[in-house]
Amino acid sequence: MTLAIAVFGAVFTSRTAAVLASPATIPDADRAASALAGGQAERLIQAAPPAHRDAARHLVHQAFAAGWTGYSCCLRRRRRSAD
Repeated sequence: MTLAIAVFGAVFTSRTAAVLASPATIPDADRAASALAGGQAERLIQAAPPAHRDAARHLVHQAFAAGWTGYSCCLRRRRRSAD
């Protein structure tokens, strides 16, 4: 079970990092993805300059959705392989 949780966490972080790095607006996308996986979404948004916080909020939401989609895809595959 512990391994499965670690794999799901890695998939989530990898997918969120890909979204955060794609527009080249996040200087350290891997670190930001780890923070997002750790529940620090609001901290990431507040770190953006005030004029860019709405865009940061939208980007964080997109990244989270991509990470969750990756997580749920892995979960569905795991369930199918267990059947």
